[in-house]
Amino acid sequence: SALLGSQKTALPLGNGKPPGGHLAERQARHVSQQAHRDDIQRAAAAA
Repeated sequence: SALLGSQKTALPLGNGKPPGGHLAERQARHVSQQAHRDDIQRAAAAA
């Protein structure tokens, strides 16, 4: 299990990108866009 743990931490650091490539990047972008929209809605509600 120690080997598995070190393998998990080493994988994303390999080339600076998470495993999954473009799909992971798209999902991360989608999440950040949703967070951005949430911020806008919160600001509008507070205004």
